[in-house]
Amino acid sequence: MEEDSVVKKAHLSKNERVPRLYKQAARILKQIDEKKGSARGLVFTMKHCNKKKLYAVVSQTLKYKHILNKVFEHAQLFEKETRLDQFLALVLAYQHLIAGRKLSSQSKPVQMIIEYCPLLQKGFKKILRKANVKNVEDLVNNDLEKEGRVSLPRYVRINTINTSINNVIQQLESDGFVEVKLDHPVSLERYKSTILNLEKQQFLQDQDFPDVLILPHGTDLQNSSLYDNANIFLQDKSSSLAVRALNPPPGSFVLDACAAPGMKTVHLAALMENKGKILAVDMSSERLGTVKEMVHLAGVTSCETHCADFSSLDPAVEPFSSVEYILLDPSCSGSGIVNRLDYGSSETSAPSRIRKLAWFQKQLLSHSFTFPNVKRIVYSTCSINQEENEEVIKTVLETTKDFALEEIIPQWPTRGLPEFDFGSLCVRSYPEENLTNGFFVAAFQRIQPCIEELSEKCKKKKSKKEKKKST
Repeated sequence: MEEDSVVKKAHLSKNERVPRLYKQAARILKQIDEKKGSARGLVFTMKHCNKKKLYAVVSQTLKYKHILNKVFEHAQLFEKETRLDQFLALVLAYQHLIAGRKLSSQSKPVQMIIEYCPLLQKGFKKILRKANVKNVEDLVNNDLEKEGRVSLPRYVRINTINTSINNVIQQLESDGFVEVKLDHPVSLERYKSTILNLEKQQFLQDQDFPDVLILPHGTDLQNSSLYDNANIFLQDKSSSLAVRALNPPPGSFVLDACAAPGMKTVHLAALMENKGKILAVDMSSERLGTVKEMVHLAGVTSCETHCADFSSLDPAVEPFSSVEYILLDPSCSGSGIVNRLDYGSSETSAPSRIRKLAWFQKQLLSHSFTFPNVKRIVYSTCSINQEENEEVIKTVLETTKDFALEEIIPQWPTRGLPEFDFGSLCVRSYPEENLTNGFFVAAFQRIQPCIEELSEKCKKKKSKKEKKKST
């Protein structure tokens, strides 16, 4: 009788629209489920006035997705409400049951979740008892362990353009956080143990990169003034490795070849002390708009944006002929990203998909070698697949005499695969070993005598083009 009355009440709700934020979040969840992109990438291509809030809703709903689906199954929600969209139900249930945000809309989907709330809460309690845990956070961590996934800490990169490391630490302490200090150097195992045992409201300064702070998994800083003012970025430690490997000095001319959403662009500007020039290139005007927003918010004044496919850029013409450093972080399988729905599955390592991606990656990397004044090129992926990493490097190295691999980030403990003779020159990161997302980075340094020769070739090529135009 109780369940019948719930169903009846749910159908009596008014015909009002679901809030746009929740509808867009549901649409992104569906696209992720269909393997059409990552949460961050899809959010940044969506038209919404507050993309940070939209990303927060999407990422948090993803975090609890498996648990919410178990709760729905217990309540037989979709058997009884066949017209209720499963992805919208996830968003609404997360907001109402876990985030504790009171849903005020009178739309049918919202009212369904509200009316089913007693049954859903009953399902939650049953699942917690069965797992022998006290709260939903412990339940999430248990699920991650069962799936062989690591519960990664919250990494924060300090934006040294807007503020200083000391200022951010002081602000966190005034907000009630406590810094855990270690005598350096410490063993990797002790360091990892300290990170994994951080308690709520504790933080640790990273021993490799002082501008990175480490907080416990799940720490929410998206409502912090530090985050709102772009004094900090919530950025996994591994995704900063490519910028650190490129390491352009102040005053350099850098091309960020696949720039969106802009996290690496603003990090480049910070390393360059906002001096010099960064050309941020992306083929999507919408995604490039996100780069512009991020650059502006971060206080970057040294960046220009250019909407184009990197492979179509002509290295013989200005401004591209003057580029000195190139950061190439192309599309990849994303097989190293722990919070992807398909992490560790066959979808991120399907042979046909990997072959296509590797071919594309080789084309872009080979193209980067043709820029006449480029001194250094960094290639990176958020993939753990050998085909997208070492094999791409091996193939491209065989086609050039102008560039050689150079050792990068010597303090980083995890290197490229040892079966490749250049493996020790590259950097890899793994969730289990490094407590980060999976990542790969390699850096190419131009062999100096080749620069003048290539510049001369580009001048001749440009001259021929001008002659053709004149005739």
